[in-house]
Amino acid sequence: MTQNYDNIVTSPKNAVFQIRLNQEVKSAAEDLFASCGLTLTDAVNLFIQQSLNVGGLPFEVRAPGAKLSKEKALEILLEKLETTDGKYDPPAKQ
Repeated sequence: MTQNYDNIVTSPKNAVFQIRLNQEVKSAAEDLFASCGLTLTDAVNLFIQQSLNVGGLPFEVRAPGAKLSKEKALEILLEKLETTDGKYDPPAKQ
């Protein structure tokens, strides 16, 4: 039998899930989610619903490092090229 996970946010709640967080992190998360009209519980349920919808994590997970640094450098370079019409402006000699 296949379970239907179409809307876990409004489905009956009959299980408890506990998580331990640093109080400052919890407060910051609550403030962030409140600004979106969500409680911390709503946000966790939303994360789980989206994970079920996509069949995995709803975002890419990767370790920061050289690839990320290279991507950021390319982003900065492209932005610089766009704002200078592709002209190289070497730094002034001191």
